[in-house]
Amino acid sequence: MRKVELKVKGYTVFIVECADGSYYSDLGVDLKRKLKEIAEGRGYYFSTHPERLPVKVVFQEDNVPFREAFADRKSVV
Repeated sequence: MRKVELKVKGYTVFIVECADGSYYSDLGVDLKRKLKEIAEGRGYYFSTHPERLPVKVVFQEDNVPFREAFADRKSVV
């Protein structure tokens, strides 16, 4: 079996505050793209619900290895 090497150096773990005062945490490779998707109403329903828009980034940690990023995201939920 061939190993596949990922080109991603690290992930960004982030938390956004929604317009209704709720919070949403996630991780991704391209935070700018992820925020654009949320603003356009695409993606996870919780963060794209019209009452929750717009969102504002309140926490961001860049270049986090996937396992650590996933664990960080789950620990704030």
